Amino acid sequence: MERYIKIFSKSIILLFSLSLFASIIQHVSIGGDRYGFLTKPIQVFASFPGYIKEALFSINEVPKTFLKTPVDFKPINKLKEDSYVLFSYTNQDNGRSVKLFNLKNNKTLYNWVLPGDYKEHHRILNPMMLKNKELCFSVTNYSGVQKIDSTGKLLWKQPMFIAHHSMNLDNEGYLWYCAWSSNSNGEPIHEGVFNKNGTLIPFLDDRIVKLNMKDGSIVFEKSITEILKANNLLYLLKKTNHLNDPYHINDIQPVMRSSDNFKVGDLFISFRHLSLILHYRPSTDEVLKVIEGPFSFQHDIDILNDSTIAIFNNNEIFGLNDSKNITSAQKKHKINVSNSNIVEYCLKNEKFKITYDSLFMSNNIYTGTEGLMQYFGNNLLFIEEQNSGVLWIIKENEVIFKNVLKSHIPGHHHLPNWVRIIPKNLKI
Repeated sequence: MERYIKIFSKSIILLFSLSLFASIIQHVSIGGDRYGFLTKPIQVFASFPGYIKEALFSINEVPKTFLKTPVDFKPINKLKEDSYVLFSYTNQDNGRSVKLFNLKNNKTLYNWVLPGDYKEHHRILNPMMLKNKELCFSVTNYSGVQKIDSTGKLLWKQPMFIAHHSMNLDNEGYLWYCAWSSNSNGEPIHEGVFNKNGTLIPFLDDRIVKLNMKDGSIVFEKSITEILKANNLLYLLKKTNHLNDPYHINDIQPVMRSSDNFKVGDLFISFRHLSLILHYRPSTDEVLKVIEGPFSFQHDIDILNDSTIAIFNNNEIFGLNDSKNITSAQKKHKINVSNSNIVEYCLKNEKFKITYDSLFMSNNIYTGTEGLMQYFGNNLLFIEEQNSGVLWIIKENEVIFKNVLKSHIPGHHHLPNWVRIIPKNLKI
């Protein structure tokens, strides 16, 4: 009996000690200083497991789907209304997940674990949430489109074309996406070829694809080269700066309602490597307008109203990152390339307007590749600065939100993969 009393007494003492220790750690971790000169040593001791974990990650190379968070990074959150986003990420099992998340209060509303095996560089770009928490996605550059239910069960898969970049629904609920043809091994096919005096240089011929969301069947598909050829625009190919990938289309924006400047069913297609937008009508195979202007290497097109589109202008110069040294003795002209911006284009009068340029410049918002924008809510503008991984929300020319997608790897955040704003009225 005495033996059991001793064991019980020691257990009580141990539990008390652990509770006291936990209380001390909690106190100093939230900034308390009641323990005087012992506060700093306690803080160091409490952080020791984190240091060990971070050291282990530094020994092993961090996957490319993560970015190092600057030590001086300062988030901003002045959101007064819920702002729901859908984003994909690499989970702790090195698989892929998609999360529905509220930026205002950092709360997760739903999380999908995607089926399949993933390599380190595989990214789920621009996933789309549908009714009943169904999800449509692809492994960009590597797979076709597939659809799962709320539990991750596969509903259908369309493997015929390799999907890349954005996915958007039209007014009838069909899905439009950028694509390449693929071979039996699931690799992109170079369907085009440049011929210069018998020298053949193959190139990727992008396609636009329209899917039936009920069963994944292909409703419409068209080669970009075929579109240009039918509209006497093949000369545009000669303006490319990438022979292997001359078009690099990255966004297909369907027109949702007709106006004097476009019709339902029309598409606006972004060509990164040509720095231009095509206004295309699939029903007649007609290019109505080639839009070129004060933008370069652009991504993402939004239709603002019945006459105006907005373009996320990366404002990049081809080869700029490869030119490190300036050897010229005279530097008469200095061209500043320090920020991206948004370019609005009015189809009615064919005039351009650069917006948010000073705000982008003062906050160093710049991404040479990818990146997107989305207008939503009460006059809010969402920006994904993809290369740095920073997400922004702007209202009336003021930054009201700035943060990254925090990850499970210490000192690192998730590489964003075209985060999508989710309307509040979409039932989840």
